[in-house]
Amino acid sequence: MSSFRQLSLTEAFPFYKELYAETKRSYSSFNGMDFFNLKLFKGDFLLLKNRFKLTPYGLFQDKKPRILLTHFQAISPDLGTPNSLGSILVATDITEMEITEFSNELHKAMSSVSGEIVYPLNGHFNLGFSVPAEDHDPKTITFLTSAGNSSVRKFVNALGGKKKRTFHSLSTNIVKDPASLKKVAESIKTRPAGFTVEKLSVVNYRRDIEDYNRIINGSFKDHFAFYPLSFLEEWDLMKTALLVINRNYFRFLSFKGERVAVSMFFPDYNTVLKNGEDVQNTLRIFKHKSKISRVRGVNVAILPEYRGQGLIKYVRNENLLKMISDGVSVIESSYIDQDNVNSMENVKSTGAQASHTFDLYTLN
Repeated sequence: MSSFRQLSLTEAFPFYKELYAETKRSYSSFNGMDFFNLKLFKGDFLLLKNRFKLTPYGLFQDKKPRILLTHFQAISPDLGTPNSLGSILVATDITEMEITEFSNELHKAMSSVSGEIVYPLNGHFNLGFSVPAEDHDPKTITFLTSAGNSSVRKFVNALGGKKKRTFHSLSTNIVKDPASLKKVAESIKTRPAGFTVEKLSVVNYRRDIEDYNRIINGSFKDHFAFYPLSFLEEWDLMKTALLVINRNYFRFLSFKGERVAVSMFFPDYNTVLKNGEDVQNTLRIFKHKSKISRVRGVNVAILPEYRGQGLIKYVRNENLLKMISDGVSVIESSYIDQDNVNSMENVKSTGAQASHTFDLYTLN
């Protein structure tokens, strides 16, 4: 006998842990470190505590969780996406009957919600999507993006929503012929007076994340559904990221001592990490940090007052030269919004080709 239930976060978390333990190895590519996912299911990120009311829903069979999902409701419309559905877990042997039952009951539960409800989004874009678009090659999914899961995909399809927006991933094979390398190397020699480039600092990491937060907030303020984080909210997400950051791929551009742009790439650890193995994965990260042939471009941003001067290449290309010397052969840029023309054209100018997409739907 199955039952649909609304839960409190405290009630839901043990069920999330139980269902996650069952499903975490069923993803088609690396789905993130366990500690991060469990923190998401618990609603334990500062930005969630500050900005959202979280209401989990579940379908149970003989007291065992079969489907779990959380409704993220922004406390204020200027703090985050007003209503989204994410943190989705679905049993590996889920039946069509169970999916239909949960979908019907969820629609009833959401019928009283005022305004648009989007999915599959974990409240804020900094916490990502719950599943990529249906037609994708698992091998193209890169680090810190959502992995595919057939049960979750069946469930998302059954919700019957309308596609609202698409976010793109584009991949570039680095050209390493002498002429191309010389062109990249020569380009950074023309950097105007007053501008400098420096790598992320380990010693002053907190200070550097403050600068990163300021640049991102200033650069992305006009982007779709961008809700700037406070420094403390950013720090809560980034304080453990030094584990996975290769500082040679994370640099700032400064003008007369003030940081004005950032170029941030991560090694694509998806090529070496395995689901459900946090301890072993930590060792793999240290072993492979400078030996991975694929990287993901996470953020390249410059303050609005410095745009239109071709300055971003001075920081991006220093990263690029180091990546090439480390043996990187493929760069992917992902989560690029369909209307972010500047980023799309910038990436395409490097010869990038479409790789896969992430879709956002509306429930109502």
